[in-house]
Amino acid sequence: MDIWRPYRGATRAVLPQAAIVIDKFHVVRMANETVESARKAIRADLTTNQRRGLMHNRFVLLKRERDNNTGTADRGRRNPTRFNHEIRMLKSA
Repeated sequence: MDIWRPYRGATRAVLPQAAIVIDKFHVVRMANETVESARKAIRADLTTNQRRGLMHNRFVLLKRERDNNTGTADRGRRNPTRFNHEIRMLKSA
């Protein structure tokens, strides 16, 4: 079911005994929006040089931690040592 409150309310009114199940798409979308908001808040508190160091690294927060620490970070396009440093910097912020 869609998470929209009026839709959920209408369903409860018509089918009060029905179990309401929220589909994975909406849960993942809400989680991604929350992560993006957190990333923007973290960047807002950084200095200009720190922000430049994290430029184009939005996917640091979107990857699984185990995938970030494999040594083949970001499809090999950047230095894994720098990539792992960026992760540690974000975690300490």
